[in-house]
Amino acid sequence: MHGISSTAAGMKELAGWIRTSFPGIYIISVEIGNGKEDSFLLPIHKRVEQFCDIVNSDEHLRQGFNMVGYSQGSIIVRGAIERCSLPVYNLITLSGIYQGVFSVPYVLQLPAEFRDLITKYAHENPVQNAISVANYWRDPYQLNRFISDCHFLPDINNERGVPNQIYR
Repeated sequence: MHGISSTAAGMKELAGWIRTSFPGIYIISVEIGNGKEDSFLLPIHKRVEQFCDIVNSDEHLRQGFNMVGYSQGSIIVRGAIERCSLPVYNLITLSGIYQGVFSVPYVLQLPAEFRDLITKYAHENPVQNAISVANYWRDPYQLNRFISDCHFLPDINNERGVPNQIYR
């Protein structure tokens, strides 16, 4: 699963390396929604739901598989394992963001005004429901707000007091 500001095609090089290393292996690069655009504008829980639907509909994966996630994709695949009980043998993640982020990477080249707005409003409901990064925005100065109001990461990290026993 690809990261933010990317598409399934962005995983082509990694998929090629895996195919070379493991000839005959079945690989699917999952695209959710409109690719790059939805990597920003679709909340993570919806991305997880769509990911699970795609994986569950693929007959090649029903008996079990290994899964790779990159950057934002790492929390999508982890959330999919926890919420959908996928038959995953091994989860491999690269540049995983399991503790969240509190900075907008330079690579996204967003205006300073946008960075300031997301810092100020990341945990507001409308933002949580519209911007994927808000679902793992961990402001160290507002940790209580992160834990109580962030819609995704505190849940899959079991940071809300009572652990979710169904998560593996």
